[in-house]
This record gives sequence, C-alpha cells and structure tokens, in this order.
Amino acid sequence: MGACKFCGRSAGLFSSEHKECKEKHDQAPGLLTRWADETLTGRIPMETFERRLQTLQQDYFLRQEEIRPIVAAAMQKAGERFLEDGLLTDEEEQLLSDMQGAGGITMRHIDAKELVLITRNYGFSRWQYAALLRDTLFAPKESLEERRKIGKGMATMTELGPPFPFRLAADEFLGDMQNAIVYYRTKTTRQYVGSSQGVSVRLGAGVYYRVGAFKGPPMEETQLQWVDMGDLAYSNHALYFWGEKERFRIPFDGILSREAGDDTIAIGRDRANSKPEVFRGDPGFGWYMANVIANFHLLDRPDPPADSPSRLR
Repeated sequence: MGACKFCGRSAGLFSSEHKECKEKHDQAPGLLTRWADETLTGRIPMETFERRLQTLQQDYFLRQEEIRPIVAAAMQKAGERFLEDGLLTDEEEQLLSDMQGAGGITMRHIDAKELVLITRNYGFSRWQYAALLRDTLFAPKESLEERRKIGKGMATMTELGPPFPFRLAADEFLGDMQNAIVYYRTKTTRQYVGSSQGVSVRLGAGVYYRVGAFKGPPMEETQLQWVDMGDLAYSNHALYFWGEKERFRIPFDGILSREAGDDTIAIGRDRANSKPEVFRGDPGFGWYMANVIANFHLLDRPDPPADSPSRLR
C-alpha cells in the first residue's frame, strides 16, 4: 500500500497521493502569494498572515522549502514598490524584516549558503542598501558628535577582522564598510588583424629575401581585469579599498566620473591617463555607491534634519 506524499496516510495500491490532497496543495502557492501581497500592502496584519501560513502548512501540505521562494518573491515586489519614491522608511523596513522572519528566511531557519542565495536572487540587498543610506546619510538618528564617535569606532573594531588599515584625519570618520568587494582595472590590448609573414625567396646559397610581409590595421579592445578582492569603506572625505594586494584611498574631490550598474560602480579619477576602475558587490551595490559619492557631504552634516527629503537616485 502506498502512502500519500502530502498527508502521509494510505493512498491505496500503486498510488502515492490522494486527489483531494493534491488539489489542496496546488491551491496553496496562489493563496500564499495573495496573502503575502496583502500583508506587504497593509491590507491584513502580520499576525493574520502568520496564522494563515500555519493553515497552509498543516491543512494544505505546503512545505517550508516551497514557502521561502514565494515569500521572497513577494518581498522583492514590495521592496521595489517601496523604493519608487527613493526612500525606504523605518516602517517599510520593519515590515520586510517581519515578513522575512515569517517566511523562514533567516539563519535560524536555513544555513548561510541558502540564505545568501535567496537574498541575492530576490534583490534583498537593494532595500538593505537603501536602509543604510537612510541611516547614514539622509535621516541619521544620531547627532554629528555621535556619528563621529561611531565612525571612529568602526576604524578600530577587530571582532570581524583586522582593524582599518588607514590613518584617518582628525575630522574624518567612517560611514560604512562593505566586505567581499571585487576590484577591477580596465586594460586595453592591441592586436593587428590580417597580418602576413610573407614568402621567403631564395636568392643564393644561404641568402633569402622575404616579400609580401605586412601588418594589418590595429584593433584595440578594452577588457576588465580582475585585480583583487577586499573591503571598501567610505568616510566623510574619501573611499578606501584594501585587499590582499591593493590598498588605496580615493578622495571624493578626486572622482571625475562615476557610472553605476546594478552591482558595479565604475569610477574615473581626476588625473592624467586615468582609466575606469570598477568595484563589484551584491545586487544594488552600484546604485548604493553612486548615491554615496553624490551625497557623501551629508555624512558630515551638523545635525540630523527633522524631516529629510530623499535624494536617492
């Protein structure tokens, strides 16, 4: 006798599921999607969503590994909607965080590898970056004195690794650090297309003359060259990068150009023969760093504004 893969009870000879169990299970993803959307738009409270989710697990046989991607997709949709005005509020961030916990997308429920995979695939880092920008640049809750104290402390922390390897100026303090950032340089290569070695013609004993040798037109190709992986930080004065091979500081007033992709930021320095330098992180990293470079001066603002308008781009 076979057992139903949904309810676990006997399903009869040569059968692995009850028809009614399968019908209920097939209804569950649509219900979960609708309820998650209604919760993230404020139409039903989180407590109601959590009770309904338990019903889907118990009565509709929806497994936890099926729940996570559905909830993650709903969070992605909501996060994009929240950022349409360029600002992620505290309330919106809390709602996303509560939904993440309810959907079992935390280290308490899954291992680090699966958590990283889900958050990258569904763009969680985009709204996490938006929250960082809000808290550090646009609407910080601390006074300037407190922000400086926190920023100086970031440069001396050793719990997560070696201390900050640069000396900060007296009036300089850090705003944020990002780990596992890949650093690329652009490299231009040249090759000649259609070249020929020609033909050797024997003129006499041991004497040859080569005719027809030529080089074709030169073709240049610009490529990204992987250089290093390390940490990237910004202060109220500059960007800092340090990895195994490279360590350098880029003052904000020395950045001539910037071009952001989803997970990359290309920076052109204000110096002779400068070629773009590219930094790559999680999805949303390029957008995040473009806003940092455009608004770094807000980090050193005397006092947090009472009602700060968004400057996210």
